[in-house]
Amino acid sequence: MPTHTLTPTLGNARKFYLGTASGGSTTYAWLAGEQNNSVNLNGNAIEVSDKSTIWQEFIAGVRGGTAEVTIYADDEDEQQKALLGALIAGTTVLCFVGVLSNSAPSAGLAFEAVINSISDTNDNGAVSTRTVSLTITGAPTKYPTS
Repeated sequence: MPTHTLTPTLGNARKFYLGTASGGSTTYAWLAGEQNNSVNLNGNAIEVSDKSTIWQEFIAGVRGGTAEVTIYADDEDEQQKALLGALIAGTTVLCFVGVLSNSAPSAGLAFEAVINSISDTNDNGAVSTRTVSLTITGAPTKYPTS
């Protein structure tokens, strides 16, 4: 059986990128001022138990996911303008969370998402931040793909 040696990655290496599709390829741009991000994948368990056992049995149901990113608020930033525009228009955005190599995804998840909310936090004595919450639509692509 093959063995795998764990290679830890610092959280700041796995960034949140917005994608722009053109001519069959996608170009990714980092959300400058990013503070943190998270991606949560989930699957609904469907119970298929019968009376032959006291233990519940399940099969995998539909799957989905969410993502969230917090950035320094910048009303002049083109990426942040694109996020707000997508929320207002009700359109999806292309995203990648992970590590790029030569401007292409090498480790992480690429996905299309609907923006649920954009929240600004403006605490006294602190830098203003903006948190973007998204729902993944369709199946994400895992990198590396093999």
